[in-house]
Amino acid sequence: MPQVTLGKSNSVMIDTMIQSSAPDGNYQGSTTMIVGKYGVGVISRALLYFDLGLIPNDVIINAAQLNLYKESGSAININIHHLTEKLDTSTTWNSQKSFEATPVASFSTSETNGALSVDIKDVVQSWVNGSKANNGILLKAADEATTATSSFRSNESSIQSNLPTLTIDYTIPSTGKKQVEYLGNGIAHMNTNVSSLLVSLPPYQEGDLMLLQVIISNQNQINAPSGWTLEYQDNVGGGRTAIFSKIARASETPPTVTLATGTANWHAGTYSFRNVKSILTKTKSVAASPNGNPSPTGFSVAKTDTLAVLIDSVFGAPGTTPPLSFDEKYDAANGYYTRFLATRYLHDQTGLTSSDLSHLIGGTHYWASYVFVLEPITNNTPSITLTSPTDNQTLSEGNALPIQGTAGDTDNGNVVTVKYKINNGPTRAIASGVSDGSSPISFARTLMYSNKRLWDGSTDVAGADLAEGVDHTLAVWAEDDQGGKSAEVTRKFRVIWNRPPVISGANEDLGTIMVPPSKTYTVTEPEGNPFSITEKINGNVIRSFEGVAGREETVT
Repeated sequence: MPQVTLGKSNSVMIDTMIQSSAPDGNYQGSTTMIVGKYGVGVISRALLYFDLGLIPNDVIINAAQLNLYKESGSAININIHHLTEKLDTSTTWNSQKSFEATPVASFSTSETNGALSVDIKDVVQSWVNGSKANNGILLKAADEATTATSSFRSNESSIQSNLPTLTIDYTIPSTGKKQVEYLGNGIAHMNTNVSSLLVSLPPYQEGDLMLLQVIISNQNQINAPSGWTLEYQDNVGGGRTAIFSKIARASETPPTVTLATGTANWHAGTYSFRNVKSILTKTKSVAASPNGNPSPTGFSVAKTDTLAVLIDSVFGAPGTTPPLSFDEKYDAANGYYTRFLATRYLHDQTGLTSSDLSHLIGGTHYWASYVFVLEPITNNTPSITLTSPTDNQTLSEGNALPIQGTAGDTDNGNVVTVKYKINNGPTRAIASGVSDGSSPISFARTLMYSNKRLWDGSTDVAGADLAEGVDHTLAVWAEDDQGGKSAEVTRKFRVIWNRPPVISGANEDLGTIMVPPSKTYTVTEPEGNPFSITEKINGNVIRSFEGVAGREETVT
């Protein structure tokens, strides 16, 4: 279970206070945050915001502790409230953000100063699963009519220990994931004076997004490997860099990158991401002259819960510092070039500015800095339970093949359609319903076997005669309107084309006869086909004639 502590060193963070005695006063630079009432009716409140870019969206929060340090004051009870407007550094008493009246957590301080931790697990869980926007939190005295305060250390304190932080322990669900995951990278390839390069693959499975980053020492054209899509290719100083993408197939061949002409020195490698629906947007910035401050163009998208992927191609070998709230995933240099990758989950945010993306590299160098915004697959796959038919049935003329069961979808509002097919015949729908997130959707359809085929009413669902003596397959599954499909549930069955006529009565011994015997009987034909009757004694034919089903016959 990963554990991350968010603070000013790694997260976009705001901590400040507001006071009624200075309605337009801004305390962003204050070394303390006071909560409670003091002096002549002065009310003071603290506000904090932690960006959750290092925490995947929609994960399970096992624990979340707000860590504070009480520097002075008395014992008071403090309530924590959700802010309903985004906290910013310009907040004052007169421009304070609105908040929910009902506290979402509370804690008490004592007369003793020191570090304390407050459980806000439910608060953080609501942020990461999207039920509440992460606008920040407000700390206010439960009783603002009584004179008593507690003073907490802020991030502006000259004492750098015990600053406000948020420690989060989380688990990524094993199924129904709703976040893009970075899987890893392939081997770094660093070759000199070659015209092509075979690049190893990153960890992957079918459907994963793979990115290929290439840096070369001159401005020769870099050709896309077979099956890969060019995302960017730019001249940077005297060199060139390119990024290609591909959705992985079940079995992939390592790509070979070639130059249109000539040879170059290379630095190349691959990365992979899981549960990617699409690249929503991409931006870039290329240094026109050497400097140490990459800052890609900002972006805005219409989706939330995305992942921003920052990729740098640096013509030099400096150390790279990611932007705040970005998690550094890869940083490798070969003495001449550096490839760098970092990610940030956006949760309820729909964009970042160039300032949000700005970061530092050591020294001054040429660079190209790219951002890819990856949309996750957030739809849960529907499920299906097939209660009928049973497996390995045998069907003859006029038999029914009932298809019954239930479908389910945990995504409220999805339209779920149950479908089926026989062998490789056409797909047909059985039933549809709108999921409420929990209740099963029932379905039922009865097929009839007749004249060597299966019929859904008057429609031939197999599209061909069903052969005798071999297994045929009924496949049933559920699809939702978001592109999700359940696993197919199958049943095997066989068919009998023609059964023999049936003669009434049973074999019997007539004993010793003194007069010619006479016996009556009837004949039925299961499929209703024409038939003939032959009567014999000791193998000798007495008579043969065309039969009529159900008519009483007499043999004498």
